Amino acid sequence: DLKYYIIESFNYQTRVGELFLQRLIDRNEDFSGAFVFAELWENIVDGIPQPDISIGLKKSQQYGIKNVILEFDLMYHKINYEVFDMAKICDFMKDKIDWIRSNISSESMIFVNFRDFSNTMTYHPERVWHVVNFLSSMPSDERISGIAYEDLGKGSVDDLGNWTKVVRQENGQMWMARRAIAYPRS
Repeated sequence: DLKYYIIESFNYQTRVGELFLQRLIDRNEDFSGAFVFAELWENIVDGIPQPDISIGLKKSQQYGIKNVILEFDLMYHKINYEVFDMAKICDFMKDKIDWIRSNISSESMIFVNFRDFSNTMTYHPERVWHVVNFLSSMPSDERISGIAYEDLGKGSVDDLGNWTKVVRQENGQMWMARRAIAYPRS
C-alpha cells in the first residue's frame, strides 16, 4: 500500500488523470494520501505574477484533493525579480498557503517545489536561501510540510547531494531534517 502518491498535475486542459480521478471519486476512494501539483502563479503581467488562484488550486478544491505541491520558478525569464523580489515572492507564497488552508483543508500537507532548483543554485543561490529561510522561520503551526526540488538534467548527483546538505545546514532548522525531496523531471 502506498501511503502518499501524486495523482495529477492540474492545468487548464482536461487530462486523462482527471477523468480517472472522477471515476475514483464516484467509487468513494480515499484520497487522504493523494497529492496534486499546482502552480503557485500562472498569470504574469509586466513581469509580475498576478494574485489570482491558479487552476491547479481550483481543481484541487473541486476534486477534494487536500495535499498540494506548489510549483514555482526562481529564474523564470518572464518575471522581473528586481521588482517582484524574494520578499514579495514569500508574501505571495504565504497568501497561497493560507488560501489552501482556508479553502481546501486546514489539514493540508503542503510542499513547495523549486522547479528550477539547479539553475537557481548555480546562478542565484541567495534566492533559494531566502525562500527556505522564510518557510522554515514560519511559526510551527503555520509551517508547510516541506520542500521539493527538480533537477532538469543540469546538476550532477554530487551537486544535488551537496546542495541539499548546504540548504539544510544554512537553514539550521530541524524542520528540514526529513522533508526535502529531490526528483528528476523528464
